[in-house]
Amino acid sequence: MLQNKLINREGIRVFKQVAKTTNDDRLDDIIIQVQITELAPLLGDKLFNDLLNNPASYTNLLNGGTYIVDGITHTNYGLKAVLAFYFDAYWKMFGDVTSTPFGNVTKLNGGLSEPITDGFKKSMFTLNKQSAFIIWQNVEQFLIRTKEPLFITNCVVRNSGFRINKIR
Repeated sequence: MLQNKLINREGIRVFKQVAKTTNDDRLDDIIIQVQITELAPLLGDKLFNDLLNNPASYTNLLNGGTYIVDGITHTNYGLKAVLAFYFDAYWKMFGDVTSTPFGNVTKLNGGLSEPITDGFKKSMFTLNKQSAFIIWQNVEQFLIRTKEPLFITNCVVRNSGFRINKIR
C-alpha cells in the first residue's frame, strides 16, 4: 500500500511551512519516500503495515495528544509531527530536483531570488532529521507506555553479548 500517505500538504503545514505549488506529484513522492526510509524502520514492519492499512485505528498515534499512565499525564506529539519534520528535511534537500527527459535538473527561479547553497541544504537536512528523531523519541515513549502490541513485540533491542573492555 505504498500509495497510502499518512500526511498531506495541509497536515505538514500544521508543523512546517511548505509553499503552495502545483507540483503535488513531487510532494507525494517525498512523503512516500519518508514513510518508507524513515518511518518504517522506526515502527517495525507489523505496526507500519497495519498503520498504512488501518490509519483510522491509530488516530492517537498519528495526531498526538495527552494520555495518562500511572496517574501521570504525558504528551504525545504524534507521528504526523515526525513525518512533517522528516518531510521538511527531504523537501528542502531534494524538492527542487526534477526528473526530465534530459536527466535530473534543479528548478531555478527567474525572479530576484537565488538558490541556496548545497552546504546550507545539507545543514537544514541534518537539523530537520535530528528534530524529527527527537520528536520520534517522544512518540516512541507513547508506544512503550501504552504497550502498543505491534510495536513492543517487533522492536525489541536484543543484547548481542558484544562487550568492549578497556585494555590496560
